[in-house]
Amino acid sequence: MDTGILGARVIFHVLSEFGESDLAYKMITQPTFPSYGNWVARGATSLWEEFQPEGSGVYSRNHHFFGDISGWFIKNIAGIQYNPFGKNHNEILIAPSFIQGMDFAEGFHIAPEGKIEVKWRRESESIVMELLIPDGYFGSILLERDWVFKDGGDTSKTLSGGTYEILRAF
Repeated sequence: MDTGILGARVIFHVLSEFGESDLAYKMITQPTFPSYGNWVARGATSLWEEFQPEGSGVYSRNHHFFGDISGWFIKNIAGIQYNPFGKNHNEILIAPSFIQGMDFAEGFHIAPEGKIEVKWRRESESIVMELLIPDGYFGSILLERDWVFKDGGDTSKTLSGGTYEILRAF
């Protein structure tokens, strides 16, 4: 990864927009320089100022520049997109990426009306996703085909406040 500070903020989002969330995840978690995974392998518990190779000085160990990575996790792995079209703060889009090599993901967004939460997990030959949508919200789910609500019906219906369980069998 050699994008500079401004490119680092958007590269993972752009990769996901073009269907490359798996690649973005690999870039983030690789244990070699330069990556967030390298920071973790080197003992980081915060965001450093720069990606530096081992043996180089780390100047700031509490820097916000690389902090948008948490937004990528929420928007692309959990799939929570709050006000996705910039028109209504009560609208949501749920569009998770089921990253190869991940068996579980969970994320939430605390909105004015309550907590929007997504959890997904792999179970043998299926993926199970649970959604919690606060009252007063509406939206949709963007998934590949072959997903169904546990209590019946396909996922093309509009969501409203409530709890949902969605399944996909392979």
